[in-house]
Amino acid sequence: MSTAEFRLIIMLHSILLFFSVALNGFLLYCIFRFTPKSTFSFALVMNVHAVLDLAGTISCFLSMSRILNLETRIVLISHGPCSLVSTRLCFLSYDGYLTGAVAVFYTNMCSFRVRYRILRDGSINMRDVLR
Repeated sequence: MSTAEFRLIIMLHSILLFFSVALNGFLLYCIFRFTPKSTFSFALVMNVHAVLDLAGTISCFLSMSRILNLETRIVLISHGPCSLVSTRLCFLSYDGYLTGAVAVFYTNMCSFRVRYRILRDGSINMRDVLR
């Protein structure tokens, strides 16, 4: 990989990290500042979603990984700051990214379910959100 490609990868990951932190931080601020008590259950789901998205984005930034499929093997190559510390940290940050991505998907599905219940019943209690 040439230095220009390497710099492009770092720049793109840095831009995405900046936007993700800024937008999720703004979302968290708005939720804490402007959420009425009647929609507290939905705000809890959105808080969890924003925090998990932040954790996944930071993990992705730490690993900046490429995955190569070589016949019978899968090779993980990390270009991120984790490579300055250890390969184990790169593996853990990539695992954190995958876990965060799956958790964000599930919180999206949960938020759809909560919104549906709010539209259907008018409100939802905390016990139903946690189920």
